[in-house]
Amino acid sequence: MSILIVDDSEFIHPQLKVFLAAGGHTDLVFTSSAAQAFDILGMNEPGQPRQQIDLVLMDVVMPDMDGITATKRIKSDPTYAELPVIIVTADASQETLRSAFAAGASDYIPKPLNKVELLTRVDAVLRLKEETNRRQQNERKLELLNQNLKEAFERIAREMDLVAKLQAKLLPSRSPRLPGIRLETLYRPSGRASGDYFDFFQTGPETIRLVIADVSGHGAQAAFIMAIVRTLFHASVSTSMSLEATMELVNTHLCETIGQESDFVTIFAADLNLADGEMRYINAGHCPCLLLNDGAQAEPLHSMHPPAGFVDAQYQARTISLKDKGQLFLFTDGLYEWQPEPGRVFGLEPFLLICEELLPRSENFLDEVEQRLRTLTGRKPDFSDDLTAVLASWDMAHFRAGAAG
Repeated sequence: MSILIVDDSEFIHPQLKVFLAAGGHTDLVFTSSAAQAFDILGMNEPGQPRQQIDLVLMDVVMPDMDGITATKRIKSDPTYAELPVIIVTADASQETLRSAFAAGASDYIPKPLNKVELLTRVDAVLRLKEETNRRQQNERKLELLNQNLKEAFERIAREMDLVAKLQAKLLPSRSPRLPGIRLETLYRPSGRASGDYFDFFQTGPETIRLVIADVSGHGAQAAFIMAIVRTLFHASVSTSMSLEATMELVNTHLCETIGQESDFVTIFAADLNLADGEMRYINAGHCPCLLLNDGAQAEPLHSMHPPAGFVDAQYQARTISLKDKGQLFLFTDGLYEWQPEPGRVFGLEPFLLICEELLPRSENFLDEVEQRLRTLTGRKPDFSDDLTAVLASWDMAHFRAGAAG
């Protein structure tokens, strides 16, 4: 490591050279004044070349500028704020040493010089300098890594924003124009992209298909799988596929796409035929949706098949006769898998009890469900998962009047 020696004594230069060489320090630069030292450090003129120096041995008593003043100027330069300076002086008074350390000196060596003491202090300061250099290099690497990570996360965030915008366009923007049907929806993704999917569309003049699905996981992969499910359901309409055939198509494609992964998709799909007054539905691993038929007690429609994307499966829809008025409530597990307090999940059963109580008599069902959760827990629910719900209400008399008109 390079040592700059600033001393106006011609006698001290050769002595320092011999002593320092004995300790293996041979990269030495000698000057006799502060001005010469500033030249070597490139401090006198802007843009002046700077020589690499790792330690300065600074005499105190020198012409033109004393060593303490020179030390203060060196340490005030941002480039040399970490450059160690050892004061070499015959004046070891408290006042001199206090001024030297106040100016930024790292240590001092008394004159006349003692070789052992000189090498001990020089080696100690240089070891500290090496550690400081190593720490600064690591900090710069860490800063660069953090900056790269920040830029990468920003790129990912921008990409996820684009995914979320595209995903929002895949969800239905308006209800089908079918008399006697009213649809209400709730959709709150937990992040920029969601694994939840809901949809509704007509499959015939008197039939509407309702779909709700939940892809395991979150983020871009879940959003991609959600798009596959949505595409397949919409493709089934153009080919007039039955509910069973549509579910088998979805399951086959998901098994081929994600069969080797840990992902899966729970799906509830139902066809409401208002002309025939019946509903056909399939529940593939999804939480039980609620059916309210003409003011009767709400009936949970439990899972009948495994989630899609696991194994090959044959699907058989269940058929239910619809009363003149009724409602079907479809939802995802984010509405009940949240923690009202640390370590406790609210759970499906208490959530179903709330919904079964409110569904027959509530005009603003979705809002009242959230309000009831807040009342029970004493605070607004802190949902961490995607929230999706669809409430379908029908009125057969309204449908028949609309169809006749």
